[in-house]
Amino acid sequence: MKILHIACIGHHAEGIGTVLQKLVPEQLSLGQDVRIITVCVNQLYSNLPIVTITRRINFLKYLSLWMPDIVVFHSMYEMIYIQFYKVLINLNIPYLVQMHGALSISNYRKNYIRKLIANYLFFNTFLKKAAGIIYLNEQEYNNCVVKEINPLAVIIPNGCDLRPFSLSQEQSKPPLEIVYVGRIAIVHKALDVLVEAIRIIQLLNVENIHFSFYGNGDRKEQAIFSESLNGLEKYAEFKGAIFGDEKVKIMTSCNMFILTSRYEGMPMGVLEALSFGIPCILTPGTNLADSVEIAGAGWKTECVAQAIAECIIRSANEYSMNPQKFHRAAYEISKKYDWRTIAVQSLNCYRRFCGIL
Repeated sequence: MKILHIACIGHHAEGIGTVLQKLVPEQLSLGQDVRIITVCVNQLYSNLPIVTITRRINFLKYLSLWMPDIVVFHSMYEMIYIQFYKVLINLNIPYLVQMHGALSISNYRKNYIRKLIANYLFFNTFLKKAAGIIYLNEQEYNNCVVKEINPLAVIIPNGCDLRPFSLSQEQSKPPLEIVYVGRIAIVHKALDVLVEAIRIIQLLNVENIHFSFYGNGDRKEQAIFSESLNGLEKYAEFKGAIFGDEKVKIMTSCNMFILTSRYEGMPMGVLEALSFGIPCILTPGTNLADSVEIAGAGWKTECVAQAIAECIIRSANEYSMNPQKFHRAAYEISKKYDWRTIAVQSLNCYRRFCGIL
C-alpha cells in the first residue's frame, strides 16, 4: 500500500513530527511504501522519506510520478490543505484527516472567530469530503466540536517505545521528584495554574516534594515562566531542554510525571513517562487522565490550582506507601501503546478506508 502523510513539520520540534518520526519507520518495516510531504521548511527530519511542497502545481507534479492509495492530513488550519484536498478529489484518491486535538472544545476557543470563519469558508468542506476522521482516543472524539460534519470516525492512538522495566536507586531517595518534560507553553499546558498550585503547597509547608521543569519553546515565554518560579526555589526549578541520554537519566530517576494541560490530543510526554514506568498526575485536558487513573498508574485532578495542590499531596502520600505498585502499573499500561501495535492498527484502518483488504 502506498501511503502519503501530509503535515506541517520540521520547522521546530513538536508533537506531530515526533509521531511521524516513530510511526512512519514502523509502517515502512511492515512492507508499506510510505512518504511524507511537509508544507513548511524541514530542518529536523532528514532521516525520513520527506519532501517540502508548498504549491499546488508542485503537488500535482509529485502525484504524477507517485500516486498514493491513501493520504493522511495531520491536524488542521493549513490553507494549502484546501488546495491539496481538491486535487485528491479530482484524482479520486481518498484522504483521511487526523485531528491531533485541533478541534477540541478548549482548543477551539483560541482565536474562536477566526476559526469559525475559516471552518465556514474552507475547512468544514475539507472534513466533510474526507473518507474518514482519525481521533487519538474517545475523549478527543467526545470533545470535538465538529464531529457531526463527518461521522466516519476511527480511533488510532499515539504510541511509545517499549523498553525494559527497571527501577533506579535514585527513586527511593527523598525528596519526591515530580517532573514536567515538554514545551514551555504557559496557557496551553496550564503551567500558570501548576505554579499557583506549587505556591499553595509551599504555604502549607509540605516537605519532601520537589518539581523540575524541562522544556523549550518561545524564548520570551521561557523567560516569563522562569520568572514565575521566583520565591519557589525550595520547591521548583526550570532546567531548560533535555534530549537523548540526559532525558533517559531524568526519566529513570524521577518519581512522578505531571501534565496539567488545558487541552491536548494525546500527549507524547505522558506516553513516554508511562513507558519508563513513571506514574502521572494528569488533568482531563490531557485525554489520558481517566485511563491512567483506572489502571492505577496515576492520579486525575481538575485544572484548578487548589485541586492540583491537593492531588499532588494525596498522590505523594499514596505513592510513598507502595512506589513499586505505581511504577509497575504505569509500565503495564504503556504496553498497549507500543509503536508496532499502533502501526498495524493504522494500516488496517487505511486499508478499510481505501478498499484494500
